[in-house]
Amino acid sequence: TSIAEDFLWLEEALLITPVSFPDRVKAVTVAEAEKASRKLRENLKLGIAPIESLVRLLESSGAVVITGHLAEDAPFDGLAGWAGASRPVIYINSNRSTDRTRYNLAHEFGHLYLDCDDLPEKERENIAHRFAAALIVPREAVEHELGGPRRNLSLDELGLLKRKYGLSVQAWIRRAYDLELINNHLYRNLYVELSTRGWRK
Repeated sequence: TSIAEDFLWLEEALLITPVSFPDRVKAVTVAEAEKASRKLRENLKLGIAPIESLVRLLESSGAVVITGHLAEDAPFDGLAGWAGASRPVIYINSNRSTDRTRYNLAHEFGHLYLDCDDLPEKERENIAHRFAAALIVPREAVEHELGGPRRNLSLDELGLLKRKYGLSVQAWIRRAYDLELINNHLYRNLYVELSTRGWRK
């Protein structure tokens, strides 16, 4: 809290006019979260290209991003809230892999941007997860990279996509499944192989 307060005080002292955060969008289903992510990308003129820096994207959208290097086994990824009535603040545990940190940033972005406050916590989390994955890799990019429904998909191929987009192999598997580009059988087999290789941890 004190870091955010110091940041806002410095901003005011330097007469810096803060950027207005995008208006919140109502989303009570994962489909609406997907749609909201696409609309946000359009408004920010991101196209379907990989996002180079989510921190820069958030800050240029008016959010205050604070990182803390917590213990490796700390059961905490991040949180989001509001300073005053209109200034969004995100705190992220930076002691995570790069792709995990990117995903956590996008997830907290979803909590700030999507209006689903009346839903149970589990549903809010599912919606934020869907938004995060869609923000990092939009549907059109997934379809372009995978070329439509797949009968086979290798972890090595997904590893290349991980490096290109900054989304973990595990999240790529889930993304392909959510968009119905792989069936349940292949989805489960990929997770088994992921566990066998020790990549889930």
